[in-house]
Amino acid sequence: MNNPVPFSEGFEGGLSRWNLTGSWGVVTNDPHGGAAYLTDSPGNAYGNNTDTWAQTSLDLRGSTWPVLTFWDRFQLVNNDFVVVEVSPDGSTWTRLYSAMPSSQTNWIRREIDLSPWKNAPNLRMRFRLWSDAASVADGWSVDDISVGEYSPAAPSTDLHEDFEAGLTNWINGQWAVVTDAVVSGSAALGDGLPTDVLARHSMQLVLNRALDLSGSVDPQITFWMKGYLSYSGGWPYPRADFYVQMSKDDGVTWANLLGQSANWNSGWIVKQATIPAEYRVSNLRLRLNAYASSSSDGSQPGMDLWIDRLSIAERPPGVAFQSPVEGLKSMGLSWTQSTLGSAFKRYEVYRSADGTVDLNDLLIGSFTNITDTSMNDDGLEIGTTYYYGIFVINEDDTYSSVASTSAQTHPLTALNDPMETLDNWVSTGNWEVDTQCYYNGSASLTESPVGGYGDNESSYILTSVDLEGLGMDWPVLSFVDRFALAASDHGVLEVSPNGTTWTRLYCAMPDSSTNWRLRTIDLSTWKASDNLRIRFSFFSDGSLNAEGWNIDDVAITEWVPPPALTQLREGFESGLTNWINGQWATVTDDVLSGSAALGDDLPTDALARNDMQLVLNRPMDLTGLTDPQITFWMKGDLSYYGGYPYPRADFYVQMSKDDGVSWANLAGQSANWSSDWTRKQASIPADYRVAGFRLRLRAYASSSTEFSLPGLNLWIDKLTIADRPAGVLFESPVEGLKSMGLSWTESTLGASFQRYEVYRSPDATVDLNDMLIGSFTNITDTAMTDTGLEIGTTYHYGIFVVSDDDAYATVATTSGQTQPLTALDDPMENLDNWVSTGNWGVDTQRFYSGSASLTESPIGGYSANESSYILTSVNLQVQDMDWPILSFFDRYVLANNDHGVVEVSPNGSNWTRLYGAMPESSTNWRLRQLDLSPWKNEPNLRIKFGFFSDGSSNAEGWNIDNVAVTDWGQKPAETTLHEAFDDGLTNWINAQWAVVSDDVISGSAALGDGLPTDQIARNAMQLILSHPLDLSGSEDPQITFWMKGNLSYYGGYPYPRADFYVQMSRDDGVNWVNLVGQGANWSSDWILKQATIPTDYRVANLRLRLNAYGGSSSEFSTPNMNLWIDKLTINERPAGVAFIPPVPALKSIDLGWTQSTLGGAFQRYEVYRSLDTTVDMNDEKIGMISNLATTAMTDTGLEIRRTYYYGIYVVDANDTYSIIATTASTTVPLSALNDPMESLANWVSTGGTWG
Repeated sequence: MNNPVPFSEGFEGGLSRWNLTGSWGVVTNDPHGGAAYLTDSPGNAYGNNTDTWAQTSLDLRGSTWPVLTFWDRFQLVNNDFVVVEVSPDGSTWTRLYSAMPSSQTNWIRREIDLSPWKNAPNLRMRFRLWSDAASVADGWSVDDISVGEYSPAAPSTDLHEDFEAGLTNWINGQWAVVTDAVVSGSAALGDGLPTDVLARHSMQLVLNRALDLSGSVDPQITFWMKGYLSYSGGWPYPRADFYVQMSKDDGVTWANLLGQSANWNSGWIVKQATIPAEYRVSNLRLRLNAYASSSSDGSQPGMDLWIDRLSIAERPPGVAFQSPVEGLKSMGLSWTQSTLGSAFKRYEVYRSADGTVDLNDLLIGSFTNITDTSMNDDGLEIGTTYYYGIFVINEDDTYSSVASTSAQTHPLTALNDPMETLDNWVSTGNWEVDTQCYYNGSASLTESPVGGYGDNESSYILTSVDLEGLGMDWPVLSFVDRFALAASDHGVLEVSPNGTTWTRLYCAMPDSSTNWRLRTIDLSTWKASDNLRIRFSFFSDGSLNAEGWNIDDVAITEWVPPPALTQLREGFESGLTNWINGQWATVTDDVLSGSAALGDDLPTDALARNDMQLVLNRPMDLTGLTDPQITFWMKGDLSYYGGYPYPRADFYVQMSKDDGVSWANLAGQSANWSSDWTRKQASIPADYRVAGFRLRLRAYASSSTEFSLPGLNLWIDKLTIADRPAGVLFESPVEGLKSMGLSWTESTLGASFQRYEVYRSPDATVDLNDMLIGSFTNITDTAMTDTGLEIGTTYHYGIFVVSDDDAYATVATTSGQTQPLTALDDPMENLDNWVSTGNWGVDTQRFYSGSASLTESPIGGYSANESSYILTSVNLQVQDMDWPILSFFDRYVLANNDHGVVEVSPNGSNWTRLYGAMPESSTNWRLRQLDLSPWKNEPNLRIKFGFFSDGSSNAEGWNIDNVAVTDWGQKPAETTLHEAFDDGLTNWINAQWAVVSDDVISGSAALGDGLPTDQIARNAMQLILSHPLDLSGSEDPQITFWMKGNLSYYGGYPYPRADFYVQMSRDDGVNWVNLVGQGANWSSDWILKQATIPTDYRVANLRLRLNAYGGSSSEFSTPNMNLWIDKLTINERPAGVAFIPPVPALKSIDLGWTQSTLGGAFQRYEVYRSLDTTVDMNDEKIGMISNLATTAMTDTGLEIRRTYYYGIYVVDANDTYSIIATTASTTVPLSALNDPMESLANWVSTGGTWG
């Protein structure tokens, strides 16, 4: 039922306007008014696991400020609750009241604002009870329900609510006035929840009148709150939030103004916010809303709230700062007096490290006397900018806008401190005056004035100096110190131009250094800084302690340099008198020359994350030098650890061309380095060859943690800066077969000469990283011979002249090529024509002819894991051969997996294998011939005999004799080829293939791969026809041959595979293409291969070869191969025949064709049937007829009324197939059917049993 408003229900007239579930009903005992009231369980306690309600509907259209009023009482036990809910659509419900587990026996009046739904035509409203499975109680009683227009009080322009007079100013359903916790007075607002939990509803307290803020300039809301608002991040995600909300459309929509979100717990805190300009209207409504949410009905978020001193009024006027009075370590602040008069409560002054000052910053002053308008901020850091803000607070506890100012404490204009007080320093920790230990005067400063330092200290003293104001060209910080420190503890000196980025320039490391020592630090980098912070910091860990660190006589002075140098030669024999030094020292424990060197002076070989500099005490004038070099020697170690805390140490010599302001690396060494004495040399760049060149040595250690000390241990010696010494020039090299004669001009250095150094490189960039092949200390030694080179190889050479400063001249370079042989005819009785590795040598016990051969195992067989070769090079281009052939004799006895190979290369990088000696015993000498036609134009063809053995069994080895390159010559061409291999391989150039008789197609022999183990050693095993073919007159030449065997393939690493192809060349053997063959992953009995020789290869000089290739990613992974080849022919394709028109029948077709013209060359007809138009040898063969005169056949057993396609080939005596002739025909159906079914003559049958 949809009820109009005003709506009133006393339940005396029954429940006709209500929809009920469960046991809701009317009772008459003890009503609030009238004679009856509504309850969830008349006469009984409610049941377990109940979710029931009483529901009605309201038409709120036309209402202005509708308010629901009712009276209730309840008795509920743990986890059970009741709620009032409304919904405009019956789906989305808003909870506006809840009664929680407790006992309330008195009738209480509740008021709920319904303004958000005042335009709803059918607002559902229900009173709902929910219980769990545990205890039950009497339940909930409701009486005197009404919905009507609210009569608000007159609008006001401000609000001051302290809740002392109760909640008379509010429309309230559940909140209450409490006295247990207040900010002032005797009362505050409380949430009115007996159990501190809120049953997933919106608990609202609505101001009973509008506020007129249309005339406000900057209205503020201020209130105090305390309590807690729960939050649980996991399911069912219960949370409670509280916000003061505002509406500018008469309560229909609301926006958050100020409050507190979930997960909060606090004592009394003040909240303040500005009411936005768009809400400064004449009808602003205000409400307080505590909302609890959860994913589960039975999960009740915790909440406990107190609110007090709620006000809405104009923001109080602020004050203005006067100009601050800046001191060394203090700031004088003053401000104008507040105009609030009696409404004044206090001033609050805050300090911030940045330009945004607010209430989150440090409160440094609070003044309740309106006439207190100044204060002094002491204990500040020197030379630091501080930001201040001041607020005025009125009697409503509302804060004015902040007034702000900033100023900088004044840095010192000079520093010359005897360190007898802390007047010039800001200090932390225990830093104080030490009158027992000092260098000058009567005291020093220390971090441990009494009895040594403690554990886990981190303290400092800090001052600041205006270097820019001092106007120094070369400012130097000096001090004296002494220390006794335990392991890991350390003191550091740091400087910073901004207080954020610090540079460490000195460290006192774990050690006992009880003698006072002067430290000088170059500050030129910061000489333009008007506020340079200088900080002495101390750090100790949690273990052993010691006496501590004392500092005395700290000063900044102008360095007066000696005259500029044009050259520098520093052996450190006179100490460090030429340097500005904070920490480095002269050492004698390890020197390059003389009696002293420079050392890092770190007792523990660790550096506390600082920049340890040694600065040359005068500039250098390099304007007159042509190519100035810096040279020095260094040894030691620089640590690096790639994981956290990433400690590392680096060392560089650096240079400056702007009087020490900025520095660039010149030469040095980065982290992760350890070495004995090593020389460093670098050119000083042209733009640094200035009159005011400055130099410094810098060791830098970095780490992500204070106590992670990177390791560093350094020695430096023989540091020089001078012009690069003059070099020399190479004469033209004298190129030999395996040597290079080198000569050069004599050095002009005279007495400054130290030596020549000659280097060889495989590439054109020759430097000191290449191979040193000669060093000569006699200035007149100007020639050498480089021997043991590879034949036909280009070598690059460089020569350096080294002066007595150990400076190297610019490299002079040359190159030459060892000369390839112009002819090769070697009896193999010595290694004169070969470069060898491993054990290759002369074998006088086994040879084919002459008195010796070459072998990889001249004594007692080869050993395990060999990889060796002999190599020569031949100039084939100059020999102008038409058909160059490499021939040799070999014999071998090889164990499993071991093998020898012959390889050729035109460039020394890309090698082609042409022969493999495989695991077997082949003790008879055998001639091998390899076609070199692909490389006949090469001026430098490398020929290599390589040998490989694995780690297991060994054997006698491999012998090679009579190696020669000869011209095969041009043999007469033939127009056809008919090769059955019955006469051996007399027609072929062959290294490895063999004639076999174990399996043939015809005759008595076939071609076999000649591999005893069915494996091929990653080489191209070629068989080349010994004469060309003239196919220039051919019309349709065919190649035909038979093959059987297997070619392996394995798809995973090392990917071994074997392939076989017949190949052809039309340019006298230089380039080859595949004609016909078989790819890897194949195994078959005898099959026929036939291919057409392409038109562009029908030339007068066609060359032919058979090529079996084994490939693998690993030397000892040998692909499997086993091949037979037979009846190889090249001839014209035989003429075909033509079909006569077929004659179809019901289940057969009669075929006929013309007779072949081949005569005595005829072998057979082959007839094929197909079900599609493409007929070939893959289809069903239905006839093979060897009688030339038989030209017809009948194809039977066909299906009725089906089209069949036929093809016929003529095969000649060479097994070559003609072009196919084709025809087609369709079987014909019966013209009539009258079958006594006494036979299958009219039928096609399947299954085999029809009959």
